[in-house]
Amino acid sequence: MKQQKKFDTKVFVAGDTIIDKHVYLTASGLSLESPTMKTNYNREIVSYGGAANVAKHLSLLCGDVTFFTSFGSESLLKAFKKKYNINVINKQAAAPNMKTRYWIERGDSTYKYLQVNDTNSEIEAYDVGAMDFQYYNVVAISDYRCGLIQENLINYTKEHVSNYAASQVSSKKNNFEKFSGFRNFVMNRSEAELYCKEMGDLITYQHFQNLNTEAVYVTAGSDGCFVYNENMDLRYLPSPKKVKNTIGAGDAFYAGLLASSGDVDFANRWAGYYVSTDIGCNHTLEGFNEHELQTNMRRA
Repeated sequence: MKQQKKFDTKVFVAGDTIIDKHVYLTASGLSLESPTMKTNYNREIVSYGGAANVAKHLSLLCGDVTFFTSFGSESLLKAFKKKYNINVINKQAAAPNMKTRYWIERGDSTYKYLQVNDTNSEIEAYDVGAMDFQYYNVVAISDYRCGLIQENLINYTKEHVSNYAASQVSSKKNNFEKFSGFRNFVMNRSEAELYCKEMGDLITYQHFQNLNTEAVYVTAGSDGCFVYNENMDLRYLPSPKKVKNTIGAGDAFYAGLLASSGDVDFANRWAGYYVSTDIGCNHTLEGFNEHELQTNMRRA
C-alpha cells in the first residue's frame, strides 16, 4: 500500500466515548475452599474506545476533525485533547462510560473472563443549533447507545448532504430505523444478519428498504466487507496480511470510509492494516505515533 497522505475531508462525528480498561491476569490455579480461579495481576491498558476510537483514527487520516461526545471527566477530556489533534465539543455527563474487561493468560493463550459495563443510559437534552454542519464535507453518527445521540441531533444530521450512521446493537435490540433517511449506513455482519433474519438467508439491498438509505456497508472482520446499494451488491476482500485481532476493525473501517468520503477500497485496506498489526492486537491507538503509522502503511 502506498503512503497515505492526510485527506482534506472536514469531518464532524458525534458519538459516545467509552473508556476501555483491559486488565490482564495470569492463571495460577484454583482455590482450595471453592471452585474459584486464582490469578496474578499482570498489567492493564486503558484507552479511549467507542466513538472516540473512530475519532482517533480520523485524527490520523484527516487534518480537520470535530468530535461531539461526552467524557464525563475533565481529566479524561484534557488528556484526550492533549494527545489528539481533534476539536472536541464535550457534553457534560454525570460520569464516564466505562467498560472493564478481564483477560486471563495461560501459556500462549488469552481468554476474556469477565466484562463489566458501567455506562450512562441517558444524558440531559442539548441544543444542536450552534453546530454549523455547512462547514463539513462529511457528518456522521457513531451511536454506542449511551444516551448522547438524541432525536434532535439525528434529524439535524439528516439535512447534511453527505452523512453516515452507525449504531451498535450488542445485546440491545437494534434502533436502526431511528436513522432512516441517512444516505449511508454502516453495521457489522452480525447486526445485518439479525436485522434481515426474517427476510431470507441471502442478504440483498432490498432487505434494507426500511432504512431509506443509498448504501449499506457491512463489515465482516477477517472476511472483509460487503456493500449493498441500488445498483449492485459488492464484496471487498480483506488484506492478505495475517489477522491478529479483529477488535476495533469496524471503527477503523468506519473512519477510513469517512475520511476518504466513501472510498470503500481504502476503508477496507485501512481496517485490514489495523487488524494485522500489534496495535490492533493491543486494542488501542495510544502510544502509536504518526511516523510509525506512515512507515507501516507504506509496507501494507
